[in-house]
Amino acid sequence: MKKVLIIEDDKHISNAIKDALHDDGYITTQVFNGANAIQSITYENPDIILLDIMLPNMSGIEIIKELKTINSVKNIPIIFVTAKSDIIDQVIGYELGAIDYVVKPFSMAVLTRKISALLGIMEPKASKSDSIIEIGDLYINPKEFIVKVKGEEIPMTLKEFKLLQVLASQLNKVFTRDELLIKVWEVETTTFETRTVDTHIKKIRQKLKGVSHYVKTIHGLGYKLCSKDN
Repeated sequence: MKKVLIIEDDKHISNAIKDALHDDGYITTQVFNGANAIQSITYENPDIILLDIMLPNMSGIEIIKELKTINSVKNIPIIFVTAKSDIIDQVIGYELGAIDYVVKPFSMAVLTRKISALLGIMEPKASKSDSIIEIGDLYINPKEFIVKVKGEEIPMTLKEFKLLQVLASQLNKVFTRDELLIKVWEVETTTFETRTVDTHIKKIRQKLKGVSHYVKTIHGLGYKLCSKDN
């Protein structure tokens, strides 16, 4: 699982980002002031850093400058997430080595998509096909990350989308929970992680509404996606 370090002094914003990332299957660590940032980064060695600029004790600008002098962490991608919206601030951010710059208030969906794209996991690894999948009233577009039911777009988290795509990749094939964990989460099974699959299936069914019956539970085995006639 990918690790994201959130350096943000506003606990409401930090917790909102954390919850959104957890829904997509990321591991997160939260830091609420600049003083603890460098130590946390070197200890956690995250895959990506979300960095506020206006922080207590040490600003985001100071943090990124120091990070670029530390060989072990200097190449970790950094996204500034800040209320500082002036063009000059954005230019400075990029010049210092930030890979992206997100201005508050922001769309959580856009932020999580940016993170996924930057980490190279926007394209679900469970299937290499970009082909559109249509099953009755269900429409799945892997290339554009779109799910529709009867023409209405259904919002999905990254993990929900990947899980649905895996099931749709082979209609009527039963995927065990262990298989789904490996294909979608890229981890081996534990009791806790098996429950994670069940929780995500439940959320997918809730979102699919009128076609939720396409997703079948095979008791004692796992799940499969059926055509509308099955």
